[in-house]
Amino acid sequence: AGGTQTIVLTTKAPDDPLAIVCHSEPMLGSRLTVKRCTTKGEAAMTKFEQRQELERMQGSTYRP
Repeated sequence: AGGTQTIVLTTKAPDDPLAIVCHSEPMLGSRLTVKRCTTKGEAAMTKFEQRQELERMQGSTYRP
């Protein structure tokens, strides 16, 4: 069973947006994984942008 593995390289502050975060992603159609490293800030921004894109593609969503 494949999954993702996340490794956080710690710095002085635990919530430092410049801390490097690496995780392994399975490649589509392969048993091999790819290691991707970004800063916490970049990872948060990517996650936010992907969420916005998903909501845009799904159209109007209910928001309480």
